Amino acid sequence: MTATIYDIISANPVFTKILQHEFTGKQSFMISRVLRALNTETESFNKTREEVLKKYAETDDAGEMIVSEGNVKIRDGEMETFQKEINELLYAELDVDVKPIPVDWLDDVKLTPQEMIVLEPFVSME
Repeated sequence: MTATIYDIISANPVFTKILQHEFTGKQSFMISRVLRALNTETESFNKTREEVLKKYAETDDAGEMIVSEGNVKIRDGEMETFQKEINELLYAELDVDVKPIPVDWLDDVKLTPQEMIVLEPFVSME
């Protein structure tokens, strides 16, 4: 399956909703495999994002990143380069070694059309 980190992060709230539903043993196992793979990719992204933040962040005298209003403060003149690097990470295509979830497994799950759009990279229509 191919997806971007952006796809994975966007689908997280929908998968949280799906996890509240009961499935057969096989379905539960396969869905949990997909979620574990996606969580691994998210963790890897978060580590890399932290490194990028450290690279561009303003730091205090102790070398700690300065946080203002809940956000890490980026050094003056570096925001565009920082954003470009983060976007490259977010939108890079990843090969995730799991099979997509068959769409008919979601027949009993109440999902909006918007939620289905978000799930599209992770669902097989066959």
